[in-house]
Amino acid sequence: MTLISFLKEILTDTVRTLTSKEGLKNLYCVSLYRNAVYLMLNLIVVAVTGFGFWIVAIKLCSIEGVGLASAAISTICLLALLSDLGLDYRLIRFLPCSGERVRDTINSYFTLREAISVILSFIFLAGLNIWSPALLLIRKHPMFLTTFWFYPELHHSKIPFLVERYNYCV
Repeated sequence: MTLISFLKEILTDTVRTLTSKEGLKNLYCVSLYRNAVYLMLNLIVVAVTGFGFWIVAIKLCSIEGVGLASAAISTICLLALLSDLGLDYRLIRFLPCSGERVRDTINSYFTLREAISVILSFIFLAGLNIWSPALLLIRKHPMFLTTFWFYPELHHSKIPFLVERYNYCV
């Protein structure tokens, strides 16, 4: 079977499934597909609301203010991404095997992530005059400083549902 005929077959099967009520109903019954649709819808909602936020920000604030806010938000998201180090996937992988030590595993995960987040935030804020002098106002304003200390940890808080789920297993 050639690649083109294989792709054509996949495309026709997909169109056939998505255009029939029974095919959609069967897809919705599988939790993997249903959750994938929910995740895609979540991504669309976040993208649209984020786009709307920046449109409102551009209308209400100066161009320089929007640029600085965009740089600050991007930096916070980068710090959150770096502070994660892929630990959430390790937690998902090893949590079911941890048996009686579920709470210890989850607490270790959050403690390590918080420590890494604080260290990375401190390094960024200490070297702010080197890599982005325009963002020095972050160090001067207490609200911005607090946001930079705590938001990277809150940004990736997608694991707390595991605490509730595994409380019943202990």
